[in-house]
Amino acid sequence: MLGNEKEKSFYSGYGGSNKRRVSGSFKILKELINLKRLLVRNCDITGGLEYLPKKLEHFDYSDCDWVEEQLKNYSGQVKNWKENQTYYKLYQGIRDKEVKPLQQKLTQEENSLKREKEINTNLQQQN
Repeated sequence: MLGNEKEKSFYSGYGGSNKRRVSGSFKILKELINLKRLLVRNCDITGGLEYLPKKLEHFDYSDCDWVEEQLKNYSGQVKNWKENQTYYKLYQGIRDKEVKPLQQKLTQEENSLKREKEINTNLQQQN
């Protein structure tokens, strides 16, 4: 059912007695912005939860170990997982933009104070 934005469902995996498993990432689904239902069973998905659409209402991921592991702390909900990732990225952005420069400035100040202390110690020893 892969093809255009009008698709509301996408089914992945092999049924019946076929032993092959689908593997890869959900990145291939990033263009399916109207996707409402996703069924992936017995798959070796290894990434791409961030590419699943916001409109996704039903997500069945039985026997997909990586997905189960990623979503176990988020009540099995991609939306909850995405919100956490968003907050984490915001935190990283703030940390990189504001905290790291302050840490660097503090380190410079600390080094400067150490140098001054060494100079003072040397001057005292000379007197």
